[in-house]
Amino acid sequence: MISKDDIRAILCEGAGLGPPGELPDDAELAIDSFTLVVLQHGLEERHGVVIDPQFEDMALFTSVNGIHKYVTTLLDGS
Repeated sequence: MISKDDIRAILCEGAGLGPPGELPDDAELAIDSFTLVVLQHGLEERHGVVIDPQFEDMALFTSVNGIHKYVTTLLDGS
């Protein structure tokens, strides 16, 4: 299971979003192409999870909560 803390760590460490402790679950994020690649790479390297969100999925990528929901739904469906 991938936690919100795992997602937060990948985003903060890889995309330079500041210290993980300063990024709340519901903080609004603007995920650009670089940040998405960082997230994809981090999830695959750390957890063996490959994500390939489609355009309509990106509506969830506005917070740690939303990204966690997407990843959890993906893993539950596989």
